[in-house]
Amino acid sequence: MEASKMCFGLKTLPNVHNGPLCHNTNLSLIPCDLLQNNTLFSQKPTKHLLCVKAESSGDLESTRPLTYFPPSTWGDYFLSVPVDDSDFEALEQEIESVMKPKVRDILMRPYNSDKEKIRIIHLLISLAIAHYFESEIEEILHQAYQKLDELISEEGDLETIAIMFEVFRLYRHKMSCELPSSMRIIYQSVLKTVEDIDREMKARGKFGSLQPTIDETKSLMILYVALAKWAHAGHVPSFEDYMEIGISTPGLDDMAAYGFISMDDCDEKQLNEWFSSKPKIFEALNTAFRLRNDIVTFEQELSRGQVANGVNCYMKQHGVTKEAAVEVLRKMEPGNYKIMMEEFVSSKAMPRQILVRAVNIARVMDLYYKDGDGYSHPDQNLKDLIVSLFLCSIPL
Repeated sequence: MEASKMCFGLKTLPNVHNGPLCHNTNLSLIPCDLLQNNTLFSQKPTKHLLCVKAESSGDLESTRPLTYFPPSTWGDYFLSVPVDDSDFEALEQEIESVMKPKVRDILMRPYNSDKEKIRIIHLLISLAIAHYFESEIEEILHQAYQKLDELISEEGDLETIAIMFEVFRLYRHKMSCELPSSMRIIYQSVLKTVEDIDREMKARGKFGSLQPTIDETKSLMILYVALAKWAHAGHVPSFEDYMEIGISTPGLDDMAAYGFISMDDCDEKQLNEWFSSKPKIFEALNTAFRLRNDIVTFEQELSRGQVANGVNCYMKQHGVTKEAAVEVLRKMEPGNYKIMMEEFVSSKAMPRQILVRAVNIARVMDLYYKDGDGYSHPDQNLKDLIVSLFLCSIPL
């Protein structure tokens, strides 16, 4: 293919320079005189015209697959900008003499906490000017990383935690996807909610109904930590070892326990004793969910490094394909649904209004996972169901 030269000019979107160039703020990094005079989009003749030289090789095209894209919506607009050296010299001068000293002073203030400094660093990254302060940022993050557990455990705002994780990772500090300290935050949040419910229940004369929920939440956090350790180490356990922990991680019995809290037509002591005995109906419910969930989320979990997945564990242990492992796991599902229905129909330990909670959760689970991972991707099928139920009128 013959080499070609292409020159680009300001031909498309001719009215764009008439719009506002920046937000109404005095913190712009572009000199104010340039913005006020519209110098950056001046129609005057320019000193330079940016050119792009395109070359291609027959050998290159023959050795790599090509992807064809539709023509650009913007034409050549973004490939050209008037360039005046004096404008950029003024910009450079303002950055060096005004912006950098001012921002450096804010960043290094001794009375700012580590969390406040990390938030400022995140802002600088978002504004694409963090490269001006690399040495200062490295120093701040090095000191803060030494006390990371303290920073995380004392922080209750999930947005702040997410920002800290992002900043540390961008500057190559090793951060696990799931830290035990982050589990403490979830646990504390759940306990705070439970305490609020407890106060409401006591005002209604109900005592002791929250203990099963608290106990189950503690157990669930411990199981999550175990899964996080497997993921962090890249360890694929045997299918049996995985299911020993994996069966309880859905926490669907915890969900049912929330539904029991405000029920008035049941004996609390009898309910707590029955729930603590680990009824078969909940074991079967959690098992059915774990099998179905591991099948539909297999690729997604592996892409996140979560190698402890039922399908993956069975594949590695028995040396079979994904399709063969999925077939085995699918055959395990009906047996658990059978146990659930037998317990629901024949159990005399609890009244129907208690047992039906597990059945209703199973119905929701089936709705989510009947056609793929509807929980993670509700825009596929679940959205249409919700629209038809709540937004579309029902003919009478």
